[in-house]
Formats: sequence, structure tokens, C-alpha cells
Amino acid sequence: MQGRLELFGVARWQAESGSATLPDNLPGYLVAYLAYRGDWVGRESLVDLFWPDRQEAEALHNLRSNLHRVRRLLAHWSLTQCLETEPRRMRLGLPTDVAAFRAAIGRGDWAAAAAMQREPLLSALSYKGFPVLEEWAQMERSALGNVWRDAALKAATQQETAGQSGPACDTLLRLVRGSEPAEDAVQALLRVAGDAGRGEEALQQYERWRGALREAAGAEPAPRTVALADALRDPARRAAVLATARAAVLRGVSHPPRLVGRDAETALIVDPRVGVVVIAGEPGVGKTRLLEEALPSAWFVACREELGQAPFGAIAELIEDQRDSLPDPGPARRDLGRLVPSLVGGERLPPVNVAEAKPRLLAAIARLFEARAAPLVFDDLQWADASTLELVVFMARRATLPLRLAYRSNELHPELESALDAVDAAAPVEHLRMAPLSAAQLTELLAAVSQAEAGPPLFSAWLHRRTGGNPFFALQTLRSLFESGQLAARQGGWASALDEITADYSELRIPARVEELVRRRVQAAPESARRVLAAVAVVGDARAIARIAAVAGLSTWACAEAIDALQGAGLLRDLRFVHDLVRQSVYEATPQALRVVLHASVAREFAGSLRDENIAEHWWQAGEPAEAIAATVAASRTQRHAGLHDAARAAVARGLARAATSAQKAQLLALEARIRFEQGDVEGAEHSAHRALGEAAAPRDRAGAYMAIASVRMQQGRLGEAEAALANAAASDADYEGLCLERASIAMLQDRAADAIPELESRCALLRREAPGAELIQVLTSLGAVFDAQGDVARGLALHEEAYRLAVKLDARYAQVEVAVNLVWSLAGLGRNDDACAIAEEALGLGEYDSTPTLRNNLVWSLRELGRIEEAISVCERLAGDADPSLALIASARLIDMRSRQGDPELADRIDAMLQAMAHTDVYAAHATAAKMALIHGNDAQAARVLAYLQPKGLDPWLYDELSRALAARGHDPLAHLGPPPAPH
Repeated sequence: MQGRLELFGVARWQAESGSATLPDNLPGYLVAYLAYRGDWVGRESLVDLFWPDRQEAEALHNLRSNLHRVRRLLAHWSLTQCLETEPRRMRLGLPTDVAAFRAAIGRGDWAAAAAMQREPLLSALSYKGFPVLEEWAQMERSALGNVWRDAALKAATQQETAGQSGPACDTLLRLVRGSEPAEDAVQALLRVAGDAGRGEEALQQYERWRGALREAAGAEPAPRTVALADALRDPARRAAVLATARAAVLRGVSHPPRLVGRDAETALIVDPRVGVVVIAGEPGVGKTRLLEEALPSAWFVACREELGQAPFGAIAELIEDQRDSLPDPGPARRDLGRLVPSLVGGERLPPVNVAEAKPRLLAAIARLFEARAAPLVFDDLQWADASTLELVVFMARRATLPLRLAYRSNELHPELESALDAVDAAAPVEHLRMAPLSAAQLTELLAAVSQAEAGPPLFSAWLHRRTGGNPFFALQTLRSLFESGQLAARQGGWASALDEITADYSELRIPARVEELVRRRVQAAPESARRVLAAVAVVGDARAIARIAAVAGLSTWACAEAIDALQGAGLLRDLRFVHDLVRQSVYEATPQALRVVLHASVAREFAGSLRDENIAEHWWQAGEPAEAIAATVAASRTQRHAGLHDAARAAVARGLARAATSAQKAQLLALEARIRFEQGDVEGAEHSAHRALGEAAAPRDRAGAYMAIASVRMQQGRLGEAEAALANAAASDADYEGLCLERASIAMLQDRAADAIPELESRCALLRREAPGAELIQVLTSLGAVFDAQGDVARGLALHEEAYRLAVKLDARYAQVEVAVNLVWSLAGLGRNDDACAIAEEALGLGEYDSTPTLRNNLVWSLRELGRIEEAISVCERLAGDADPSLALIASARLIDMRSRQGDPELADRIDAMLQAMAHTDVYAAHATAAKMALIHGNDAQAARVLAYLQPKGLDPWLYDELSRALAARGHDPLAHLGPPPAPH
């Protein structure tokens, strides 16, 4: 094949015989997308990309029709054979410039990569009418642009190093003209432009970039950038400035090779007979190093200040970091998945039982730790959130693992003190107070670090006086002395210019506090490294290099080099601060105005990466309350999904204390009302809802407040008042999520099922026009249940089937089980019992959910109808031991019916047990089912006992008929006990 499909810029087929532009229509979009992918693409994924809002059959028809148009288009270029199609997938095998660009990146050919991508990806296609496809193209365009910018900067640096100033300048000019460049690209251009004879062009681009920087951030270029620009205007200064710009280096002192002076502490910590050890000490005294060295195989939960707003923040980080090496959590996976969603992939988890969720999550975390029988360490407990402190006490009570707890003795607060008291009450505890190193121990440390046979006693004495024996302060002091040239490495150890003339080294001048010392060392770093370090201090660690680069305004490459230099300087280790004292000192030294900018930038760049609780705190620090409240609302949704309602309440309370407007307070109060209701605090929920309505609430928040009031009234059985509250909610926001479902529930409770149909149908039509979600599943199956209740089972079945397919597509397994309950019932009602059994067995294979027992109950009917009696008996026996007394009673009744046909000699005893169980439930359908079996199979006394349970209430027609016949057979008048029969469907 001679030719290539150009996808950068105007998409066209380019061959020796000529070129042809790709049309700006659907066939053109399909060719562009398939060629860009280059591999097999599933038909379902194409349907979701091009026609996400269409029914599956219609969307697949559209795809088939347009594939014919694609083949005609390819035929014009004699490329029909390049399109391969199979029943479920297809691919278009055409060479493309994007593939060539990727290949150049893969082999590290930066110059070749930089020469490509003259224009953005597919920039001439409009994607009119295909918003999802347009979003895909924008994302890919941005990603390719970022890769190209990095490649261009790397290519220019290679060319500069090789003395190729002209090509380097060409590459850099193209880079800085194409977008708002990172500052390191501007610096590189200013370095090479003079030798390339392109100084005026470079200065023009510098001034353009400088103006944009002022306008966007109110900032000025770094001093080094200004110096390079000035030097380009003044050739006499140029050589000296360039030499300085290319020679900045960070120096450091190596990490101590072994732990010094902690033998007794180590012996206590590793002793398996000691269940709990609590370690307290000042910052920098060596608590973390001791625990890391003594317990290298331990579970290590590192609490961090920036995680303090997130419940179980350090636990979630640990699980995420070690996800690939974790023990299999087994059945606890879904509980843990509420905390770390990646553990359950794309599966949507069901709403929680608030009373059970927190205990289940605590138990799930404990079982995960216990699956690998290693000691459990909680470090820096002074920063632990309330949920993590609760876990600490929980683990102490279980006493299944050696527990080691460390905290800063100067930061003991009431919540931590209370938790430690609870640990003391739960288990025997050894308390260890970590003291600073003695003068002799510090001398030993110096010998270890300097790799000398012995430490210098005079210098060690001075260092001990200066640092108080704090190991971290001592090491930072040594680094500072090396970097200032006051210490030097010589054969046999370290030496100072003062060694031969000092009495006590008092001439050495260093800051009196470790924080000041760290700040002085940071100021000695290159400007780009300081910029990265400030960003990392706000984020907390340096793992997300690309995002930190965006925050710092540097290229990813330059950011990675700065991080590597900072690690070499001993400020970072393993992409984290070597000690939190470094992070704190860097953060505190950052000007307040710059902190505000950095927090806002972190909130934007790390959205979707950091937890919403942390994003909210960044927005608060950035002075953006509206954004902070939006993140708080998102965080509360996640927290409530995990059953962490106390944490959600606390986040809302923090937001209320910082809200800037009445409308913002109303938004938070409406949310608080919902959280309180879910916690069972009915009075508090109503109070918060009325407070929200007393503020200048937006329509959506007014609707939320009224919804909370309606939920309270429904729980109180005051259906009329609940209906009035829902009417107020609808008047405020007719599309509020869950509104129509609540109104349908009231209609069903008031025996007005038909009244719910119009609103459910309207809501269903609206939701079908949006991205499908859990609410659409609920509305579909609720509408189906209403039709079932009206006797239109066939119409209900279609809706249940649609809801079931959607639940499968969204991997919402709990919803799949919930819908299967209705679907199995509808199929059985239509006599399709084989299909009902197949659906039930498929859904039961998904695991245990709240609706699983009800699904088993419905399955029994179909099994009996198919003559699979032994299977039906097995399912009923399981249900008879279920915690739900209504389902257990129905199962017992069915067992009596099936056992009677087998001549069960214990039948009378089984009926007596069933009669006793009738008192444990108020559900009339269960009473009626049990009564029927007692009337049919019981003796006269047993039959007489059930008459008191029979009432003229609504029953399904088939159950009414069977119960009527059983009463008549015993000589009783059905009308007297059951009332008139239900209207025929």
C-alpha cells in the first residue's frame, strides 16, 4: 500500500498519485476514528461513541448503514480491502501520521517526533451532532499536544547540547508559538537564540509570553528568565549568564545506612508478646525510621496532615498503593470497594444500610490486615481522621495483630487523647517515649553517615548542643554545612576549615530551628526546583509528576528533573518529603498570595485524582467557597455511599462555618437534612430542612429540603403531609432526582397505583435522553411494577427487561438483582417459568444483596411449576432460616405444601412452628399464604388458629381464589373473612 492517512490538521489520504480530503460527515468521522485506533474496535463501543442516546437496535442499524458509506468512500481510494469486519468488531488497517509519531516517541527519536504534528489532531472536522465523539477528539488532541511539547523540548535540549543552535531555535520557536509555553521552554529559547542569530524573534516571543503571564496570573517571570532575556539584549553579559543557567546543581548527604542508638526501643517494638506499643516523641526524633527499620514487613498506615479531612484517608491510600499485592479480601471486597472503588472495577454498589455500613467497613479493613499476619503500624496519629482513630481502637479490641502506634508528643489533641485512652482500656499497652540521641549516640551517627571509623567528638559535641540530639535536625544541619562549603568529604571522613583552629566550633553559624534551616537549604536550590517544591508542599507528595508540572507551570520533563534533583538534595525521598517538617517549612515559607494560586491550581489539576474532601479543602484555601461547597457535596455523596455519615455531617458542618452566602448555607443545610434522615435523626432532619428553607435557597436546594421533610412524614405515616411536601418540591424543581419515585410510592401505599403511571412515564422519557444511570433503572422497573399491579403484565415485563439490560450494561449488580425480583415474577405470571429460572439463577450468581432473599422467594414458584420440587425445597429451606420474618414465613408455608405431598410424618409439628412464626410479621400476604396452608393441611385446631389473621385486605387474585376455596372446604364463608374478591384484571 502506497500512501498514508494524515490525521494531524486537515485529515486527508496522501499518496503518490495525489491526495483526497476526508469528508466532514459521519463516514469521514468513522474512517478517522477507526484509522486512529488502528486495532480492533467493538461494535458496542462504536455505538456508545456515536449514538449513546439511541436504543441498541437503532444504533446498530445506523452503524451498519454507515459502514456501507465508508466502503464506498474507501473504494474511491482503492482501499476497500483495508476495512475488516466481524460480527462483533471491526478494524481499519491504514498507515497514519499519528502511528508514525507514536513510533518516534517509542524509540526516543525526539527530533523526528518534534518534526511531526504541524497542526492539532483532526482540527478540520466539526463532529456536528456527535458531542461524545467531539469530546473524545478533544481529549486525544490535548494528550498528543502534551506529548509533542515534551518531545519538542527534549529534542531542542539534545540539539543545544550538541551545539546545533539553529535547529534547536527552530524547534523552540515552533513550541512557544503554538500555545502558552511553560517557562522552561522560554528559558531554553532565550539560551539558544543568540547563537542562532534569532534574538529578535526570541525576545518577541518572550514579551508575548510575559504579557500573558501577567494577565493570567498576575505574576512575573522567574529572575533567571529575566536575566536570560537581558543577556540576549546585551551580548557582553551573555556568556556569564548562560554559564550560570547551565550549571546549577543540588548536593546532598546520604541517608544514614543504619539505625543508631535505638537498640532497647527496637527490642520492645519487635517483641511479638507485646500486643500494643504506643510511641511518642518530638518531630524529627526518629519514630518513623525506627518503625520502618524494626518492622520492614509490617502494614504501614502513614497518616498525613493533608489527608486529615478524608475518612480513612491513609487506609484508602495504603490499599490503593498496594492494590496489586493485597491479599484477596474475598466477600469483603464490596465493603472495601466503597472506600476504594478501584477494588470493584466498574461495578455499582447498592445503597448502604446506615446502621450496618460502618461496622461492616471496620470489619472488612480488619480482615484485610489479618489476612497477612504482619504487625500493624499507624504512624503520625496526630493527623488521623476520626474514622481512622475508630479503626485503631477497633483493632486494639480485636487483639489479632501486634499494633504499633506513633504520634508527635507536642501535638496531642483531645480526639487523639480519647482514642489512646480507649486503646489503654481495650488491651495491655506499653508506652515508649522516644528521647533525642545522647552525645555519644550522635557521635556514632556521624561515624555511620560519614563512613568513618569513629565520629569526630569535638564536632559531635557542638552538633549535639546545636540540635539537642534530634537526628533529623542534625542531618539537615550537616547537609546545610556541606552545601555552604563549610564541610567537605576527605579521605578518612569529613573535615572543616575550622578543625585546626577552633576550640568548640562556635564559629559555625546555622539557623537555630530546623524549619529555618530547611528554608535556607531550599533557597539555595534552582528556581524551577523551588517552584516544584512549593507545588509538592501543597499537594503533599510528588507522585503525580504530570499534574505537578501543570501546577508549577513547567513541562513534565523539567518537573521530573527538578524532582530528581530535590531527591538528590535530600528534600524528597521516594517522591515524598523526607520528613513532614520539610513540607511544613516549605509551605509556611511560601507567600500567602502564591499559596492561594497553588491551592486553586491543585484543585483544578487534581480533580478526579485526589479525593473530593481534599479538593474541597484546596478550594477553601484558595478562597473559592462555591467550588469548595460543590466538592463538599460530592464528598458527602461518596461518604454516604460508604456509610460514613458522621464524616459527611462533619464536612457539612465545616462548610457551614465557612459559607459566604445565604444560598450556600441553604445548599449545605438541605444536604445536612438528608444526611440526618439517613442516620435516623428524624427531628434533626426536619430542623435542618426548615433552616434551609429559611435561607435564600436556590430552587434545587428548596426541593431537596422539601424532599427531606416528605421522607420524615412518610416515615411517620402522615402520607397526606408527605404528598404536600413533595408537591412543594416539584414546584421548586420538577426534575429533582427521586421525586417521581417517592410520589409513586405514596400512590401505591394509598392504593392509587394508576395515578403514578403518567409521572413515571414522563420521568422515564426524560431520563432516556440523558446518560443512563441508576435512577433510570429504578424508574423503569417501578413503572413495570405498577403495570403488573394493574394486570398488564406483558407491558410491565418489557420495562423490567429493559431495566435488567441496563443494569447489566452499567455493571450495577445490586440493581440487576433488584430488577430480577420483578422480572422473575412477571415471567412466571406469563407462564414462562424456564425463562424465570434462568434469570433468577443468573442474578443469584452475582452474590448476596438485600434483594437476594426476595429473588429466591420468587424463584420457588417457577421451580414448583416446572416440577423441580427438590430444588424448590432446597431454596425454601434456606429462606426459612432468613432474617426477614415475612419471607421466612412464606417459605415455611411452601415447605409444608411440598412436604405434605411427600408424606412428611412431622407435618403437624411443622404447621405448629409456622403458626407461632405468624406473630413475628405484620405483612398480610405472608399471613394469607401461611393461613392457606394451615387450612389445607392442618388439623381442625390448627385451621381455627389462623382465622383471626384473615382480614378484608387487598390480595392478588390467585391467592384470594386459593384461600377462598380452602375456607369453603373447611365450612367457612370466604366473604366473611376475606371480603369481596378483587376486581378482575
